[in-house]
Amino acid sequence: MRVSVVLCSYGRPAVLEETVQSILQQTHMPEEILIVTPSLEHVEQRTLGRDRVRLIRSRRGLTIQRNAALDNLGDADLVAFIDDDMELCRTYLANMVRLFTEGPEVIVASGRMLADGGRGEQVSRERARALCAEADMRCEDCTAITTRPLDYAYGCNLIVRAMVARQNRFDEQLSLYAWLEDSDFSYHCTRGRMAPVTNLSAQCVHLGWRGGRISGQRMGYSQIINPIYLWKKARVFPLRHIVTQYWMRCLVANCIGVVWGKAEDDRFNRLKGNTLAMWDLVNGRCDPMAINQLR
Repeated sequence: MRVSVVLCSYGRPAVLEETVQSILQQTHMPEEILIVTPSLEHVEQRTLGRDRVRLIRSRRGLTIQRNAALDNLGDADLVAFIDDDMELCRTYLANMVRLFTEGPEVIVASGRMLADGGRGEQVSRERARALCAEADMRCEDCTAITTRPLDYAYGCNLIVRAMVARQNRFDEQLSLYAWLEDSDFSYHCTRGRMAPVTNLSAQCVHLGWRGGRISGQRMGYSQIINPIYLWKKARVFPLRHIVTQYWMRCLVANCIGVVWGKAEDDRFNRLKGNTLAMWDLVNGRCDPMAINQLR
């Protein structure tokens, strides 16, 4: 199977370069690595000179950049949307190819996270490489591909059949950081088909790099608005799930983080964004693009 890897990046060229190195060490090499970014300043020159790398310029915004990649895909069977701060085990793509080859009904999959700095403490590149090296040694003789069902694929490593990906689009109303764009996209790709799965044999680490992200206030606003926007659009989530799994969790975490959190997590401004979004909902406004008017 031919794999196109998509990396959308903004403001962290050194991190992107190390992720490209990880991809180029795969036992199953991708046909191409599409780097989608607004301008050359976000990519190191040595990255652009690496084998299989192709640059695509796009307006800023994760969903906009991923759609630009879909518009410029080569002749691929699978599309791998990988965050620019990932470290992949060397057999990651090979085991994804095996999953989709052996399971023709599989449409969307994500890999098993050995550590996830996006949902917890940021992971250093050195630690990520060590975790992947240990996992590769343990799995040298692994033969079976094992999976676990998912409600929605995880966007930091989202693999989808190219034929299906081309028929769908990421919602560009989910602006900038595009909170929950992965859930929305995987929902539409798999509607009426097999639900997404976690490929437990395809392992990786998400560093959760803090640089290059949007402001805490915009992030907090998206935490409240985006889930209810997706419910109104296509009932992507049940209302109870939105309240308990998204709103309550982020509000509690941000309240606690104001007192005990780390400065780089910007919990005060996230909470401020939560409050602004709740006020807009009370007043009948539900527009994810409103984060562009926030500071």
